[in-house]
Amino acid sequence: MGRTIGICNHKGGVGKTTTAVAMARCLTDLGYRVLLVDLDDSGNPSLSKNLGVEANIEEGEPNLIDVLDPILKGRPLNRKVLHDSIVQHNEGYFVLPSDKSLSGLSISIISSVAKDKTTILKTALEPLKELFDYIILDAAPSLTLLQTNLMAACDDVIIVTQPQGASVDGIAEMIETLSEIKKQISPDLRMVGVLVVMYDGRTNYNKDKTAIIVEQLREQGVPVFNTIIPRSTVAESWVEAHTSLVGYKPNSKPSVAYREFTKEYLSLEGK
Repeated sequence: MGRTIGICNHKGGVGKTTTAVAMARCLTDLGYRVLLVDLDDSGNPSLSKNLGVEANIEEGEPNLIDVLDPILKGRPLNRKVLHDSIVQHNEGYFVLPSDKSLSGLSISIISSVAKDKTTILKTALEPLKELFDYIILDAAPSLTLLQTNLMAACDDVIIVTQPQGASVDGIAEMIETLSEIKKQISPDLRMVGVLVVMYDGRTNYNKDKTAIIVEQLREQGVPVFNTIIPRSTVAESWVEAHTSLVGYKPNSKPSVAYREFTKEYLSLEGK
């Protein structure tokens, strides 16, 4: 049975999508069968668009919205639509894409006739855990009912943050939200750790600031990955190639770090 991993932070522009796609590529390279799910409803360039697999509505290509539609209407999941919606990227992992209509999904969930409005996504993804070793969910930078659905569908949550106060400030709030979801909805939900990304180690000031942030988090009992992802201009240009950063520049410092991070995550799984 596969595991579902949520890549989260309430703040946008912190590297969630880059991390989700890089992790998918790294796990695929290690022989695992991986599915990426695009759940960013913020209106920013989405994971689907960045990877060149955005569903074409005009041509009738199904996507995540089509998968969730019957559940929102109180009907059983349509497994054929679910499987037809999944596409394989040329890097080997699979993607369940979305489109611009995802931005209205939280409202659709609120107005749905589903008995439990917090587990709609979990209902849709649960059958896929028999087909994939890891399902990685790319979250929106917000706390909406869709985000609650995402966390309720997860086995593991990884919080991505830059070593900056504004990015770190939301971590406590997010952990509190996770604790409530764990208590009320998903007792097995695990906050695996905080991953520090976009680290600029060129000055002692940045090194000291990052060390202080990591120390403060650990003093508060928040697990933090030992691996830190360095900042690089390469990390900002992978979307132009419609591929992962790891596939775009495999020997770059961020790519090497993402491979180390993936191995660190697997070690926590006992693998």
